[in-house]
Amino acid sequence: MTELRICFIGDSLTHGTRDDTTLGWPGRLCAKATSRGHDVTLYNLGIRRDTSADIATRWHAEVNARLPATAPGALVFSFGVNDMACDEQNLFRVPPAESHKLAREIVAAASARWPVLWLSPAPIGRKHNVSCALWSLEEDYQDKRAAQLTQDYAHIARDLNVPFLDIFTPLARSRMWRWALARGGDGTHPSARGYAMIARLVERWPAWQAWFK
Repeated sequence: MTELRICFIGDSLTHGTRDDTTLGWPGRLCAKATSRGHDVTLYNLGIRRDTSADIATRWHAEVNARLPATAPGALVFSFGVNDMACDEQNLFRVPPAESHKLAREIVAAASARWPVLWLSPAPIGRKHNVSCALWSLEEDYQDKRAAQLTQDYAHIARDLNVPFLDIFTPLARSRMWRWALARGGDGTHPSARGYAMIARLVERWPAWQAWFK
């Protein structure tokens, strides 16, 4: 049996926004681990609209408050999609070079102290206006930006020797993911089915499985 306190740090897709079960993918993962006899404490530290810049200012204090040196702890990061959104001036909320810098600093500092896993941003799809059947170009561009950011983050993870899971690519190819985004109701967050898809991708990941041997 593994005893582990896990902090999941990220944005609304980490939080589980629009999941009517309120579990999100972290809750599903930890429920499955608990059902197999492991002693898992879950801390969901996902905050809606958070960018890497927002996470950089808060993650250390929040994790320190939850992971005492006397107990085994671990961290899972997933962020970036909000970095690639546009601000009021039609610019990146966090430009790619700054996003790379912040991600490297966050993950390097975290992995120097705790076991760390890192997930890519997820695709958010395009917002669809049923009345006029038009797609929002901004949402399409945001996914293209997030696809590139996934590749960039993967390179950083390799440099840091931190396990990295690309969830963007399989979800972007999945009809079920697009269906789940449509069912989520806001065009950005999936329904419970979508969060279950992310959980399955992580659950099959050898780096996640290694925490529970």
